[in-house]
Amino acid sequence: MNDWQGKTVEERGTDPRVIGCASRCGLLILRDAAMKVGLFDERYFLGKDDGDFTHRIKIAGFKIMEVPEALVHHRHNPRGTNIFYYQLRNRWHFMLKNYELRTLIFLFPILLSTEGLQAMLLVFKGMGKTYIKAISGLFKMASSLPKDRAFVAGFRVCRDKDLLLGDPLVVREDFIKSPFLKKGKNSTTIFWRHTGTCCGKPL
Repeated sequence: MNDWQGKTVEERGTDPRVIGCASRCGLLILRDAAMKVGLFDERYFLGKDDGDFTHRIKIAGFKIMEVPEALVHHRHNPRGTNIFYYQLRNRWHFMLKNYELRTLIFLFPILLSTEGLQAMLLVFKGMGKTYIKAISGLFKMASSLPKDRAFVAGFRVCRDKDLLLGDPLVVREDFIKSPFLKKGKNSTTIFWRHTGTCCGKPL
């Protein structure tokens, strides 16, 4: 959850803060840190690529600092539904690649419920085929997971318990205009997310 979504920089304040995730469009990165965690995962193409990279940065023991006075001018087009395939596929691959086994076991019943709600939402919005296509794409990437997990384990300094905590389910506001969907979103919680804490040094 972003406590500052929809608010101005003035409301945020100018003090630098440790954050859990950062967009790829405004990063200043230590080269050695980026090389250590394997750079961006080019298989992702779009959606979760920056979240995956910055999470691996934190796994390796580095911190991510947000400096509000450093402004970035980012020109972009409004996002459409064409990115959902990559977001769905990459989110699952991200968890299977980066989370410790005990975390995945603990999350399994939670993911069953949230995944069911997400699938229902996509079917309700006429995007059931996109969901099936994304799961199919995940299976095509699965053969590399043992190698991917071994690589992440090789530089891991921070445990999942140091990086993850609970928060409300995040869904695009323009995707849940009906009162029924909004009520469902507000009553659902994701129990793990990136936090601002870490056990390492500043990036």
